Amino acid sequence: MSTRPGSPWIEAAKGFVGQLPDEFKVGLVAFDGSARVLAAPTTDHQTVIAAIANLTTGRSTAGGDAIDASLASIRATLAAADQVTAAGIKAVVNDTSSRTDGSPPPATIVILSDGATTKGVPILEAAKRAAAVEIPVSTITYGTATGTVTVQGQSVQVPP
Repeated sequence: MSTRPGSPWIEAAKGFVGQLPDEFKVGLVAFDGSARVLAAPTTDHQTVIAAIANLTTGRSTAGGDAIDASLASIRATLAAADQVTAAGIKAVVNDTSSRTDGSPPPATIVILSDGATTKGVPILEAAKRAAAVEIPVSTITYGTATGTVTVQGQSVQVPP
């Protein structure tokens, strides 16, 4: 997949962040063979958009590690914020769910990926940790069933 400026998925991700309400915090975790927090949750959407614009592809897909890194970043942000209820912080920081009042989750994770997890923590295992603290995880996959990449001169199938 191409990640040069103008790539459809890069432009779509930047557009998504650009359309969020100003008060929404958004962060960015990049993942290939490992997961890295490129932008902690912030209302500075331009910082996140710039980080998206600089994404490049890498080998492997560590989707579960990305969820775990996202949860850690969410925990740190919520622990530092005064706007979240004590119950919300407890649920996320202590990995226990105590939100029974129907309030919305304190965060949501959106995974944008071109393939199945091939490295690190299994994605289902990490998703269960997110579910345990009532942090929804949505996945957007892109690619085609007949997608291929060339690795060391060999064409390798990479369906989403």
